[in-house]
Amino acid sequence: EGGAEIYPERMEVVASQEMKGCVYQVCPLGEDKLLAGINNKVQVFSLAENSQEDNGGGSPGGASRIRLVCGAKHRGHVVALFLKVRGDLILVGDLMKSISLLRYNNETGQIEDVAADRATNWMTAVDFLDEDTYLGVEHQYNIFTLGRNQEALIDDDRQVLNVVGRMHLGEQVNVIKPGSLVMRMSDGELGDCPTRLFGTVNGSIGVLASLPHALFLTLERLQAQLSKVLKGVGGLDHQKWRAFRNDSILGPVPMHGFIDGDLIESFLDLPRTMMDHVAGEMGMDTEDISKMIEDIRLY
Repeated sequence: EGGAEIYPERMEVVASQEMKGCVYQVCPLGEDKLLAGINNKVQVFSLAENSQEDNGGGSPGGASRIRLVCGAKHRGHVVALFLKVRGDLILVGDLMKSISLLRYNNETGQIEDVAADRATNWMTAVDFLDEDTYLGVEHQYNIFTLGRNQEALIDDDRQVLNVVGRMHLGEQVNVIKPGSLVMRMSDGELGDCPTRLFGTVNGSIGVLASLPHALFLTLERLQAQLSKVLKGVGGLDHQKWRAFRNDSILGPVPMHGFIDGDLIESFLDLPRTMMDHVAGEMGMDTEDISKMIEDIRLY
């Protein structure tokens, strides 16, 4: 009414930089830098204020106030599709060369190699679990975790990311973010279990939780017992379905390092006699197992 603009505030380009390649991902690095995956390289950029005599085309009204300054480059990837940053560590998910771990050295301004997975995996998403453990998902619907051994005596052993866990997920994951589907109870009986959400191309959303070691071992036993008494649609065997398999390895690799939450929750839907049977095989009370599973649902 009265000629008022519908969008009074407008976004304005303050800095731009033409790249000789496709920019697949950009993420912040520290407080004043950007990190970009551009074709086969990872490059650092910083923002700097233009001096008064500098002219730029970033702002349509005249000189650009800010300019992008190209910094360190790291080459050697096929295509650097995915980037995640944790402190000075950089996780790179490659089109074919799986996962690489780099470090940005603030003193020298250079990107340094730390360690890499030497397997061939076509990545669709990556993330940090902690500074020494990393999560990856590849194009044949498998999920896996890698770890580095900083205490190794041989340099070559410190530069290799070793497989910690593998599982066939059955869906293509294209994003992983920290978060939870429920209101978190930090003072729960299970303690603080870091969780991540993942999204798939089919539109589903899942949760990945880092479990305490003792709880993981208990759930692993429960998973083994449930796989004996439950069969999938058409008699599909759980262990065969969840086995890791892709074109770069010979034959399926049994699932390890992961717990199938869908299978664990199916315990609550069993007839009471079957629940008691599974609990008896584990040497636990049915009520204790049920409560444990209900507690896990809070995460």
